[in-house]
Amino acid sequence: MSGIKKIPRKVGKWLQDLVHHKTPIRRNRVRTSLTKPELQQRAARCYAMAGWPDDACRMFEDLGDDHHAGPYHEQQGRWEDAAMCYARAEEWQNAARCYLECQKPDDAAKSLLKAHQVLQAAWVWADHAGQFVRAEATLQQFIPQTETDQLSVNLILARCGAVPAHQMQAAQRLHRTIEQLVTLPPDFQRQRLHNWALRVADALNRPDLITSLHAVGVRADLPAAHEQWERWSFDIWGDATGIPDRS
Repeated sequence: MSGIKKIPRKVGKWLQDLVHHKTPIRRNRVRTSLTKPELQQRAARCYAMAGWPDDACRMFEDLGDDHHAGPYHEQQGRWEDAAMCYARAEEWQNAARCYLECQKPDDAAKSLLKAHQVLQAAWVWADHAGQFVRAEATLQQFIPQTETDQLSVNLILARCGAVPAHQMQAAQRLHRTIEQLVTLPPDFQRQRLHNWALRVADALNRPDLITSLHAVGVRADLPAAHEQWERWSFDIWGDATGIPDRS
């Protein structure tokens, strides 16, 4: 354990013994009123401070403390373990994020539904899982309350329609949505919808609509919109000719 120098040797030995379920030697027979779970909680905190994330994680799992174990799995890139911890702790949005990281979109969408995030669940089923029928069925549970909600529904339906038999209708739906994005308040919802719209345009293989969306992003002053446009243009065309200069 490389972090052992960060804490006193005796404490490190005690922690190691506790990990391996050994009873630490009580040289002075000091009495303690702490229960084993309380000692394990202390040990877990010591591991965390000492920079031993795997041991801290294992200790929290032994305690059944999935709320604290999940982030340690996440830090180490153990996405499925993290997702399962978050799910057991009923932290559904965290679970969904981790399920997406480990390529389990169906579980991610189910977690989002449990978090009452119907639109996000439908989007994941459509864009990440390719389960268009299920995405459309999920939208039937949702009644749009705001313009942002309606635009979200339109984009999900456009993503479901980005298949050869329905591409024309999907492109028309996306085109109607593009100019409306500029009128939205400058918050994370507008950024999310812009990203969704780019995914739809890409699925439709419509560089003209992608160009329009990048222009809308610059007009709406979205973060890094100009750089994103330039990067896409270089990737597709090999240069950024025609992109307006930064004002």
